Amino acid sequence: MNVRMILLVLVLAGVAGVLSGCSSLHNRKGDPSALRSAFGNEYDVAYMQRINAQARNRGDIVIWVNPPQADKRVAERD
Repeated sequence: MNVRMILLVLVLAGVAGVLSGCSSLHNRKGDPSALRSAFGNEYDVAYMQRINAQARNRGDIVIWVNPPQADKRVAERD
């Protein structure tokens, strides 16, 4: 019986860890502001926000694999 209790606690702790990790990742999916803080101004954030808004209106989610690069002259002015 003691082994069952330990196994139950371990399984519940694992499930809680997985669920909390998934929920924290989902909040920032496709959010260009997360890229801005990590990579500065090298991505075209305004374009990404427009595309994400259009996708959200259609009920889609955009996951940027290769985000569009910002024009270097525009990035230098910011």
